Amino acid sequence: MQPKHFVTHVKLSIADLSISISSADRSQRFEIPDHYDQFVVKGEDTDLTLKAHFEIPSIELGKEIFSSDCWGLYTNNGYRIFKLAPKMCGSSPIRLAVFKPDFRTGDVYCRDTDIKHSFPFDYPLDELVVLNILSRKSGIIVHACGISYCDKGYLFLGQSGTGKSTMANLWKNRGKAQVLSDDRIVIRGKNGQLFAYGTPWHSDGKFFSPEKVKLERIFFLKQGKKNKVRMLNPVDAALRLLNCSFPTFYDATGMGNILDLINSIAVEIECYELSFVPNMSLIEFMSEHGLVC
Repeated sequence: MQPKHFVTHVKLSIADLSISISSADRSQRFEIPDHYDQFVVKGEDTDLTLKAHFEIPSIELGKEIFSSDCWGLYTNNGYRIFKLAPKMCGSSPIRLAVFKPDFRTGDVYCRDTDIKHSFPFDYPLDELVVLNILSRKSGIIVHACGISYCDKGYLFLGQSGTGKSTMANLWKNRGKAQVLSDDRIVIRGKNGQLFAYGTPWHSDGKFFSPEKVKLERIFFLKQGKKNKVRMLNPVDAALRLLNCSFPTFYDATGMGNILDLINSIAVEIECYELSFVPNMSLIEFMSEHGLVC
């Protein structure tokens, strides 16, 4: 087991977004989880500067925008406030994160009492924040296993139980193939092209990578008795993409950008429904039908 890394500052890059996280009190260090090690970078450019505090003050949350079993989003004087309060932990928050409307700067307040603290940007806050920044920068997060193969990106989309982790395990030993993630993939439009990015957010297979690749094809998974593929029209593809994405429906501007991007993906990228048998015959089937290089 590798030793834990405790620091007072770290810079991360997720889907070409640079995020700087610093302890407000430099005497207080926090842990970098192992699955974030590959996402640590150097450099001056920063999309988000986040200050970490290891106590939770009394903050007026304001108007509730969204609420779930583990987090809520509020707005107060233009600020966006995330309250992380899983039901198993009671009603008191384990984290509060306060951001300016442009998500360029923010503060995260953590319920920690130890000298060495847990990661202040831990799940689901990390994913929620990246999602909101991406919605302003032509990007979305989707439920997907992502594969980089022969420098081309292939995404296998589906909700839990449809076979994303199975797909990752089928591809992991294939020559020239790299699994970008077995659960969450970012799609971004940059310079007139669409790219797929690996993320730190993995499933049971623990596949994660900071790499990106030009998006080639998308497959919506459907387990079946034999390997079979059916090309989708753009309307059907867009609806399925929306169903497998994480839309910011609580934010009109961000939601509009996400819908525009989904439409572009559905029009520009070949999308298929893929029924499959969970063994290596699938890879041969895809190769024989010209679905992968």
